[in-house]
Amino acid sequence: MAQPTDLYDGYAAEGIKYDISDLIHNISPTETPFVSMVGSADATQRFHQWQTDVLAAPDGTNAAIEGNEAVLEAQTATTLVGNYTQISTKIFGVSGTLEVTEKYGRDSSLAYAAAKAARELKTDVDAACTGVNVASLAGTSTLARKSGSLETWLTSNVDEATDSSGGGFSSGVTTVRVDGTERAFAQTSLDGVIQSAWGNGAKPSVILLGGYQKANLSSFDGVGARRTDASGRTIIATADLYVSNFGELRVVPSRHIRESTVSAVDMNVFVIDPEYAKIAYLRPWQQYDLAKTGDSIRRQMLVEWTLEVCNEAAHGIIADLNNS
Repeated sequence: MAQPTDLYDGYAAEGIKYDISDLIHNISPTETPFVSMVGSADATQRFHQWQTDVLAAPDGTNAAIEGNEAVLEAQTATTLVGNYTQISTKIFGVSGTLEVTEKYGRDSSLAYAAAKAARELKTDVDAACTGVNVASLAGTSTLARKSGSLETWLTSNVDEATDSSGGGFSSGVTTVRVDGTERAFAQTSLDGVIQSAWGNGAKPSVILLGGYQKANLSSFDGVGARRTDASGRTIIATADLYVSNFGELRVVPSRHIRESTVSAVDMNVFVIDPEYAKIAYLRPWQQYDLAKTGDSIRRQMLVEWTLEVCNEAAHGIIADLNNS
């Protein structure tokens, strides 16, 4: 069959509306596992400080003579540590014309930009905690302040390459870790860090790691590469809970773990007690209008925050991992 002569069809017509969905599909990740699991605190200065302390070692020979004269025992002072607040921002704007024109997928371009900025800013903070190796920095009038990232704090419960070094708080700042020769993620390393944390009095409850090392952990002894639940028609190839000799730990994947420049995979696995880490806010999440200088609407979204590692011995790290 053929069209009748002079039929006016859609190929020749003008003014036909575009078929554009009113949904905007964005699959960019917005999860912030570290920021979401830890607590929050208030900061009142650019250098946020807190104190740590330890108990005396248990004395199994503690026995006193009846009627013995009381003698004072030496007391140890608390340790004062701190981290600098970091200002993280997103600045966005739209023209006056764009804001009033009709659009697919959104009524307001400014509101849509604000929603995107909020998600991006939160992921920036999460990545600044676990995705970079950045020492704390006081900053100057020409240099931004920096919050020391998690790995620069950890010294007590560390499994690292023999040629790795660094990390820790000293003289008011943390120290960048020096990466060592990369090696495979071993179950013995994970167990050793958990045991070390337990020995220091901690009760870590989360293993935070990237996608590649999550897959490695799922193949550890006792987990197996793949299990089948025939009754439920389910293939199980993952581990979401790690039952160690010293307690159960949730296995939480994060896209914001620092990647190796050599092997291009996530190179750190963190063992975390969320009760001993906080995000301290000097200025909480906020947005405000910028001065109008023309035919546009501009806004800034801002948060001033720092990572408070309440006691670094509550956490641990298996570092210098590769894609083996």
